[in-house]
Amino acid sequence: MIQVAKSKNKRGCYCGSFDEVYLEEKQIPRGYCGFCSSCGKPGHLRHAPGIAPYTDAWCDSCYKAVWVRNNLQGLSFVAIPFALIFSHWYIAGVSFIIFAAITYAIKKPKNREKTA
Repeated sequence: MIQVAKSKNKRGCYCGSFDEVYLEEKQIPRGYCGFCSSCGKPGHLRHAPGIAPYTDAWCDSCYKAVWVRNNLQGLSFVAIPFALIFSHWYIAGVSFIIFAAITYAIKKPKNREKTA
């Protein structure tokens, strides 16, 4: 079995993996290990949120935004079959209402005749 070393920080980034000299050469501020590829702010090099198999540098706000978007996309795969099922029931319900209205309209004139 392959054992992967767990991250020592709460973000799961590579802050502890880089040498201080390397980070200073790249002009990365202390406490960070990269620059966000989305907005350019100092961030952390870590696995992308979701199932995509890549690593990138993210600031905390961009990471949260991508995490929310990916989770909503995951929920859409669950919601699509339900939408298809309920759309057919919706069509069946509308058809029933139309059929009932037509049936009621056809039968109603016979009952409208008033006797004096």
